[in-house]
Formats: sequence, structure tokens, C-alpha cells
Amino acid sequence: SLARAREVVERVLPLNVPVTVGFNRRFDSSHQQLRRQLEQGLIGRVELVQMVCRASTMPPLDYLRSSGGQMRDQAIHFFDLLRFLTGDEVRTVAAMGAALALPDIAEFGDVDTSILMMQMRGGALAQLDNTRRTGHGYDERITLLGAEGALESGSQSPAGPTLWRGNQRIEPGLWPDWFSRVQGSYYQHLDAFIRALNGETVADLPGLLDGLQAQAIAEAAVQSLQHGQFVAVDDCR
Repeated sequence: SLARAREVVERVLPLNVPVTVGFNRRFDSSHQQLRRQLEQGLIGRVELVQMVCRASTMPPLDYLRSSGGQMRDQAIHFFDLLRFLTGDEVRTVAAMGAALALPDIAEFGDVDTSILMMQMRGGALAQLDNTRRTGHGYDERITLLGAEGALESGSQSPAGPTLWRGNQRIEPGLWPDWFSRVQGSYYQHLDAFIRALNGETVADLPGLLDGLQAQAIAEAAVQSLQHGQFVAVDDCR
């Protein structure tokens, strides 16, 4: 919850010790390259961000009951990525969702399929679509559209050639699950944290305030789901 996140920040931040939050996707090689190219000015000012997070298999019902819901459990990683990539803060959020893959989760107010629209403080717009279950593998993509071009961090299909035969194009397909897709970023995140413990300054390391900011966006998204309207993130901090 946001209240618990605030409590952690208030207790730990004054200690001035190395701390990190589990937003490992910051260290995904594809997302890292996207950020570097954005910082180089290859597409100019960002105007639109489109993000996709489509998990391949539904988590167990017992897990979902205590997960905090799709916004706090799944989408929150992409709220952090949005801040990380753009260097901007989310101003308002609008969310729409439904329990389509597993209707039982509606009993405790959760959704498994959702679309979010966000506006950044700098004016750029962002969109995120989430699903807890697909029939075609794990799909994670981010596209940045700028005044001078576009950048995309793709799903990074497993190693394998693309086959053209006759009039068909056969691709190697997507990763079977989210962990297979992002496991490399866990190692990179851990390595960065170890370097921080050894006294090195690691610019990309997500800290307590990053966690608090992402949690506030998640809370705004939950309120939007409940009330069907745009919610200002500042009202949830």
C-alpha cells in the first residue's frame, strides 16, 4: 500500500544506506539501449509512449488474492519504466479494466485485462495495455514517438532464425513466460546493487523514492478503475 511505502521511506531514507527497489526492467538490455538513444536526441522531444505488458499465463488465484491487484503488481513495473525512460513524472491517470481471463478475481476487485492512459507533466501522452494471460507467449514492448522519429524496445524473441517458405514467414515466436524474457535484467540489477554497496554511484539504480513514485501512480490507477475518471497522481501522494 502507499501508506506502507511511505513508512518504509520515512524509516530507511534517513539511515543513508544503499537500498534498491525491485524494478529490474530498468536493466533490460533492450530498454537500456532505448534510453541511451533517447538521451542522444535521436528522436527529439518525446510526444507519445506506448507500452505493452502481456503475460503468458495467469498466476494462481491464491497469489492474486494477496498481490495488491494488477496495477500494484504488474503495471507498476511499467510506471517506473515510464519515469525512467522519459525522465518525467506522471501527472494524471485514467484506467479501464475487466476480469476476462479469470472472472473470479472480480470478487476481490481485481482485473486481468486493462488499458491505461497517462499524461506526463511535460505534456507527453502515454498508453499501457496489460493482460495477465495470452495465448501466444510473453509480450513486452515499448515504443517512444518523438518529434523527429520513433524508437522501439521489442519483445526480443528467443534465439532462432526467421524462415521464409513459399508465401509464408515463420518467426521463432515469443518467450514462453515473463521470467524467461527478463531474467537477464535481474543479474544486471543485482550487479548494480553490489557496486552500490561497494561505494560506487550507480545512476540507474531504483531507490526508495522511485518505489514511492511508482506506488503513487498505481494508487491513482486503482482509483481511476474504481471511479471511472482521470485521477491526479499528486492527489495520491
